Amino acid sequence: MKIMILAPYIYDKDMPEFSINKTGFGIMVNDIVKSIAEIEEVELVTRVITDARRKHDGKYKLISHTWKQVIMSANIGDWAMSIKVFFATKGTLKDKLRKMFYCLDRGYVRKCIMTSNPDVVHIHGIGSITKSYIEICEELQQKYMVTLHGLIGLNESVKVSEDERNIEKNFLRYADEKNIPVSVISSGMKNRIEKNYLMHTADNITVITNGTHIPDIHKIDDKDDIRRKYNLSDTCKICVVIGSIMERKNQIQIVEAFAQLDEDIRENCAVFMCGRDMLEGAVEKRISELGCEKRIFTLGFVSHKEIEKILQVADLNIVASLDEGFGLSIIEAYAYGVPTVTFSDLDAITDLYEANAMILVEKRNTESLAEGMKTALEKKWNKEEIRNYSRNFSIENMAALYLESYKEKLIGGGTPKKMS
Repeated sequence: MKIMILAPYIYDKDMPEFSINKTGFGIMVNDIVKSIAEIEEVELVTRVITDARRKHDGKYKLISHTWKQVIMSANIGDWAMSIKVFFATKGTLKDKLRKMFYCLDRGYVRKCIMTSNPDVVHIHGIGSITKSYIEICEELQQKYMVTLHGLIGLNESVKVSEDERNIEKNFLRYADEKNIPVSVISSGMKNRIEKNYLMHTADNITVITNGTHIPDIHKIDDKDDIRRKYNLSDTCKICVVIGSIMERKNQIQIVEAFAQLDEDIRENCAVFMCGRDMLEGAVEKRISELGCEKRIFTLGFVSHKEIEKILQVADLNIVASLDEGFGLSIIEAYAYGVPTVTFSDLDAITDLYEANAMILVEKRNTESLAEGMKTALEKKWNKEEIRNYSRNFSIENMAALYLESYKEKLIGGGTPKKMS
């Protein structure tokens, strides 16, 4: 089976053009591409301008995407549409040029699909950046599937235009009507689509949770460096918070909850916040105001190797996001035998919850979060049991589910009708 994956971008530290956007989306799409390519032939096309090359490990083919190819491949209709969109788009010049590029790029996407003739096209994300991917598949009557890694249309904390929200809503309604395969990363996402967009059960939507690499923890070196580096005792409990520091991730509430813990718990506990600061120091300011500078550390961007070291010694993972389509850090922590405390209303709780690996906080006030953290820190957890549970969310399982979905929904099904 030949699979073409269309995505706005990926994150890959070994390729400069793909090392800029270190987001959960970029990391996950990269993992999906590589894991599926272990089993089937995979080609990757992104919006990123890049030269042709085969991945260094030879697992998948990265299709070139140069300015010359974009310009030479666009037909008269693509040029006309791009000019029309440029003048119709509201916003900055950058916004206008970006939307124009997406339209102009239709020609090269069309050429890639026609040249490759894949059995399946797998599109990641719904929005103006991927809309033309869908339109070209419809135009060519190419079998395709779309994966949503989040719901921007139903997330008020995400600052996007009404047009972007409508693209998501309109496509999901269209996909429901035409039985176009869609996958989402959590049961909560599927439920919200059904409740808010469709008002009925969506048979075309499949839940395929994200996956993570299950490490051989015995091969991780110098794990004790973390305790030495921060002068922590062997009995000090270590909490980890993984993700860019931003409003949606809600790290400030974690700081405030930590400050409400009993003094004896605080004095024998350290919190590592791993992620780029996108709030201009607001979290560090709150840490200082509450006198927690010696117990809560904001580490900024942390490499995967360092995250491994922290998770190897961590006692608790904390997720307090206002909105989270999945919660990749939860299964990453599970893989190291680390339990999670989180709010019960997150989208993936149905998929991820295990009583021996998670503490759920029912109310979103700071007092309840503090109580959940206290319970989790005082509980005796079985790390090996948590690690065993994490195997349900391995990269290999995720790849197998995507391949099963291709075969069931596309290879054995008919060609989707054209979008009207």
